[in-house]
Formats: sequence, C-alpha cells, structure tokens
Amino acid sequence: MRGLRAVLNSEPDGYTIGPVHSRWFARQLLVGDVDGFDLDRIYILGSPTFTIAEGGFCLDKNFASSWQEVLDRDLTIRVGSVGPGNEPSIEFMIENGAPFKLIYGYGGTSEIMAAFDRGETDGTSRCGPGTVPRLYPEWIEQGRMVPIFYTKKPYNDEWLARLGRTEPLPSFRDLPGLTFDPAQAEGLELNLLVTELSRVFVMPEDVPADVTQYWQSAFDRLVVDPAFIEQLTIAGYEDSYGYGRAEAIWDIIERVRSASQATRDVALGLSGVGTLTVN
Repeated sequence: MRGLRAVLNSEPDGYTIGPVHSRWFARQLLVGDVDGFDLDRIYILGSPTFTIAEGGFCLDKNFASSWQEVLDRDLTIRVGSVGPGNEPSIEFMIENGAPFKLIYGYGGTSEIMAAFDRGETDGTSRCGPGTVPRLYPEWIEQGRMVPIFYTKKPYNDEWLARLGRTEPLPSFRDLPGLTFDPAQAEGLELNLLVTELSRVFVMPEDVPADVTQYWQSAFDRLVVDPAFIEQLTIAGYEDSYGYGRAEAIWDIIERVRSASQATRDVALGLSGVGTLTVN
C-alpha cells in the first residue's frame, strides 16, 4: 500500500510512476474503499507481465498418481501457501468438497517448492516450465510431478509430455467428487481474472495529456525491447511476460464492474482482499 499511496499522493508532473499489485485492483473493484484510487481518473500505462499464464496442479508421485487415487484412498492433499487468498482455486475447491489442506506461512514460490521437495506438502501449483527447470530440474528426471488439473489454462503439450502426461489435462470443473454451484465457479473465474492485473504501471490523477503520452510512448518501446525481455527471462519471468495494454486491462475492469453482485461477493470472499488494511 505504501508504494501505491506514494503514486496516488504524488504531484501530477509525470515524475512518479509505479506498479500496482493485483490485490489493490481487486480491493477497489470489489469493495471500493481505497482513497484516491479512482480507476476512472488515474492513468494506466500497461503491464509487462500481463498474460493468462498456463498452469496446473501437480501431485508428488510418492503421494498419489491421480486424482481418482486420492479419492479412492481417502487422502488429504497438503498444499503450501503464503496465506489466505493466495490459493483461491484451492480454497474454492475445499469449500466444495475437495480433499485439500492448506498450510500457510511460506514466504513465496521458492519456499513453497522447497517444502514440496522436502515432502512437507503433497501437491503444488508451482510445477511449471518457468520455475521447475531453474530450481528443481531433478523433479523432471525423477518424474516427481503428476499433473492432475488446471484452473485457467492448461500447460502446453510439450511441458505435459516432459512431466510424463500424454492425455489432455482436465479442468478442475471436470474432477469427480466436487459439487459446486455454477455461479460460484463464475465468482472464482472472476477472481482469477483480476489476478491477471499484475504489475500494472499507473500515473496519478491530473497528469497532463502530453506528459502521459510521452511516458506511454516510452513504456511501449521499453516493454518490447529485446534487452528488457532478456532481463525478464534471466529473472525467471519469461512465462509471465506479455505486454498488457491499457485496453486489455480496462476489459477486465469493466467485466468485474458488470458482474452481478452475487458473483462479485463470491470473488471477494475468495480473493482475501476483504481483510486488507487500507488508507
């Protein structure tokens, strides 16, 4: 919040630009109480990590080899997480009968993956090509990960093949043993959509049009610059890279605004942003 507040409270002279975490977009869109964060008056430049990333959830092969085995053996899948709201799809599935247990307190992706490596947890969504080859390439060699479902967009066939899966990966909607209202699923999808508003760079209200256009032009050039993309790749964000222009970001904002209150309420509950301290 301090970073966002610094941008919102800055002089409208074009010298202050900053990225906004998706949680603050979610809070403002679903609650609307972040002072000064008027989405219709700030200037949105775009995001360098805007893409509906491929993903999936994997089991440790030493725990179980399929979702059906989990059900047949009446197992509970332990999953590491930073805190409430950070694994919305898992939290949603728990509420609808899925046998997961979330373990909070891990510091981020590297700690969550380390816990999986040590056997403290049984499943993880951190099993993609952007992290595993860099941090735990031996998991691939060992056939350690068993992909069992996806929530937004499945891993590509090449990565699934490297993990030993040849058949299509099912959506969480298609898993046996889950019973949920379609309206609840819409709320989950809305929440996951808002999480795509990642690292959105904004300027405060009332910056003159000629100044915003100067920085827009500079931002446009930077995000597609090969040197920038190379640095992004070195940092491990190549799978998240995608130039999200303001128009695409506004499409998400308008979709949330136009959703029914019931759908928005479900999204709010899953997002975890209702407990944030603001202002």
